[in-house]
Amino acid sequence: MYFDKNEFLTNYNSAVKELDHVDEVLAKLRKKDIKNIFFTGCGGSYTKFVNLRPLMFKKLSIPFVVTTPEELCDLYHDDITNDSLILAGTKTGETTELVEAIEKIRKDFPKSTIISFIGDENSILEKEGLIDERIKSFDTDANLIELGWFLIHFAQETDNKTNESQKQQLKEMAQNVAEGIEALVPAALDHVNNTDIDQMQMWVGSGNVWGEVCCFANYLMEEIQHIKAQAINSGEFFHGPFEIIDNNQSVSVVVNSNSNRQEDMRVVNFVKQFAKNPLIIDMKVFKLDKFDSDLQVFIEAYALNHYFDTLFNMYSIKTGRSAKTRRYYRLLEY
Repeated sequence: MYFDKNEFLTNYNSAVKELDHVDEVLAKLRKKDIKNIFFTGCGGSYTKFVNLRPLMFKKLSIPFVVTTPEELCDLYHDDITNDSLILAGTKTGETTELVEAIEKIRKDFPKSTIISFIGDENSILEKEGLIDERIKSFDTDANLIELGWFLIHFAQETDNKTNESQKQQLKEMAQNVAEGIEALVPAALDHVNNTDIDQMQMWVGSGNVWGEVCCFANYLMEEIQHIKAQAINSGEFFHGPFEIIDNNQSVSVVVNSNSNRQEDMRVVNFVKQFAKNPLIIDMKVFKLDKFDSDLQVFIEAYALNHYFDTLFNMYSIKTGRSAKTRRYYRLLEY
């Protein structure tokens, strides 16, 4: 089964239930005088932060940056203070680069606030007391439902009526997302079955889903499937990449439902003329426009993340490769 709807809905609803705990964490943070925020993680957690940078600019009134653990400790070390908030994302809570970075920050800035989205239980970050709070990240590293909720409620607490209304909307959105993924499965399967995995793939996207496009190309296709893939921002497509489009070039485009849609559609119109059977993923298929616009931002990214997981499952059957068939990752020193 490429997409397990029941499992998806279970994990989705678990994340929504965790929002009560996120509210508790936020209540504690509002009592502090946080001066800046550093969002940090590796791989998929990093790109999830990238997804929501537009929302960060909209909702955060203090300086922030999305960065890798190595950059955090080197490039931004002098900008961290005891009034800083470090927000990390990790599936295992044991990624070497992240743990080392958190250890250094805890040593150098003992009164700074460190919160981490962690997927697995009994992680090093928790057991060694390196973080102030853990937010349970169901089924992933930095759960986009929980992260998005954190961002839209960080600066100001909403009244109970609005809070409960938004949580109810999130519950209703689950079915739309699941049905949208199911609707995209036939075209996705046709794409996988007719794709030459020895040829480089081009994945184009932008805006609120740009991080997911990068994640799929870099980590799922290249790192795990060993399929060469290039992530290209729609705004950069006509500054070089479009020159290699022809009937032999695999190209797929993710189209935003609102912001950046015009730029994405410009790419779609071009590739439909010059590429053979381009895969077009239109985010409007999820039918989220009737819901709160802030919620729509991070739920669309969440939806694309799980669509890409479904596409990855299809490729795994075709290639025989999975997260267990690595060539170098954690198999040797590097």
